[in-house]
Amino acid sequence: MDLYNENLQREAENAYKKFIKSSKGLFGINKQKSGLESFKSIQKQEQAYNSSVLGIRDVRLEQIEGSVEKYKDFDKNFVPKNEVIKERWTKIYVACMKEESLPPVILYKIKDTYYVYDGNHRVSVAKFLNFPTIEAEVTEFLPSGEDTEDLVYRERFIFEKETDIQDIIFTEHGKYERLDTEIKSYKEFLEEKKDLECTYKEAARYWYRDIFKSITGILESNSVTEYYEGFNINDLFIFVLDHKYFISREKQGDQGYLYAVIDFVNMVKTNEDISLANKCIIPDERRKDFLKLRKTDREMKLPRERIEGNEILLKITGIDFEYNDFTYEMIENFRKIYKIETFANAVKKWYEEVYIHILKYFLIKVKKLPEKYSRYLKLFTGNDKKIFESIYNFRRLHYYYGDKGEERLVDWKNTILNYIVEIYINIIDGIAESSVSYAKAIDVYYTVEKEYFYLLKNEKILASEKKNLNYSKIKEVESIFSLNWFGKKFRTDNVSEILTDERYDEFQKKFTSKKNLQKFEKIYYKYDGINIYSTFSKLEKAMKITGEKEFIFDLERNMKTLSGTGYVVKNYKTIEILRSFDKERENMSFLDFYAKILDHGVSASPDFLFLNILDIALDYLNNCKNIESCIEEQTYI
Repeated sequence: MDLYNENLQREAENAYKKFIKSSKGLFGINKQKSGLESFKSIQKQEQAYNSSVLGIRDVRLEQIEGSVEKYKDFDKNFVPKNEVIKERWTKIYVACMKEESLPPVILYKIKDTYYVYDGNHRVSVAKFLNFPTIEAEVTEFLPSGEDTEDLVYRERFIFEKETDIQDIIFTEHGKYERLDTEIKSYKEFLEEKKDLECTYKEAARYWYRDIFKSITGILESNSVTEYYEGFNINDLFIFVLDHKYFISREKQGDQGYLYAVIDFVNMVKTNEDISLANKCIIPDERRKDFLKLRKTDREMKLPRERIEGNEILLKITGIDFEYNDFTYEMIENFRKIYKIETFANAVKKWYEEVYIHILKYFLIKVKKLPEKYSRYLKLFTGNDKKIFESIYNFRRLHYYYGDKGEERLVDWKNTILNYIVEIYINIIDGIAESSVSYAKAIDVYYTVEKEYFYLLKNEKILASEKKNLNYSKIKEVESIFSLNWFGKKFRTDNVSEILTDERYDEFQKKFTSKKNLQKFEKIYYKYDGINIYSTFSKLEKAMKITGEKEFIFDLERNMKTLSGTGYVVKNYKTIEILRSFDKERENMSFLDFYAKILDHGVSASPDFLFLNILDIALDYLNNCKNIESCIEEQTYI
């Protein structure tokens, strides 16, 4: 034996001694009095005589708790009890250190516990070396009892064998059939909508990743199991499916997984505590689950050609247009004009003749500007996607009317020139005059651009109220306490907040009674103010119809009624959360929500003054056939 092997053998013997010593106390008394579980005893207890070969798999060592024959030779941690085992144990240790290939151990399984049929020494060494898992050939023995636990286990066994999904355990039997139905439905969706031919097991894996884990992730983030004693997270997944079924039947159309899970969480939390702050939360680490469910829900409702179209656009341009109708119609019109046979070919031609030219035209025009503006162009190079998105969004917001009154869009060259004049130059002017560093200029640019787009989106309503649409004029203030933004005395609030604050001041002046104004202010602050600009015009309309005194009386009474009605509060929370993930929309306060309900009443019936606010609210919510129709606004907010 060479020196290397001698040292390795000595190391193995020392490891064996150390393992033996670890099981004994200070005076050499064995701490592990109990030994391994006897497989045959458990088999008899569970009446588990019918078996099925599961094949090769990795098994967690902590789940191996017994042996078929040698349960007396090891303690419960697989520490050997006698010296006879030493020689075999050290040989396996040496093989492990040499990273030699060892055959899988053979394990018998009853429920969630494994018993060693062959490979006790290999398991013992693996335990000493703190391996997390061991490769094993597994045969499962099924308990034949009729109690709930045994019934659930047999159903679970069949489900796991058919899907290879290992960790879904229910507390009641009959639930795995629901999962089977869900997986089959998802398989059909993948094949019909996504053009993905897959086996049942493959579909189960996709479903588990995209649907099950996303929903249970949101449930876990909200600690919903705390509200259901005796039920686990898997049981709650079934409750979400039940909720999805009921709300879809109520609204006569599939409401989707995302709406179902958020609405379910809000229902549970609202039943426990009706306060507006007690609602479903989506932490940053669960944002991907939210977006995954939202995308799946959209795809399930769209025709296959739209899904294929979006994937073609993504592949060619690198931009996920998220099934935007504007983009799809634009490509379709391009296809018809040039008589292109397929959508894919139309996208390729559009990419080469429009997309690329837009980017080049923008760069050429900016390069021709004075150095003050052109020097920042380097910050934009290498990010074609972002440039195109900016110009694309500018065009999407910039509608105008032709000579015949039909709505049409300006051509791309004019769009780019208008973008440069209205957006690029103005923002760069501000950056150039400020203390913003060159490196941070690009972040500031896109932050300010978002505010310009807000003004464009709200141009109609702001113009109708004779508001100043000049960004700099809106942001600039006289106060010496204002923070420096773009080197001037600019307000640091975003444009939407500034305009909403100004509109609030104007609305206050509508009151002739100081007492009524104080009552309104009390309600305003109690319900976290107003975030949506158009809310004020809706409230003004109602005040004009009822009169100031009646308006305040109704507002106090109605807000109390609505905020004390669980069904209304639950729906508000759900709409507000879903809306908050739309980057183009402001958050919606409960007063904004009330204004929507009030406006629905005014529009739906001339006799709305005589209707109960709950009747109006329920009619408003029932008229929302799906959550998108409750979130959707006009072209302005």
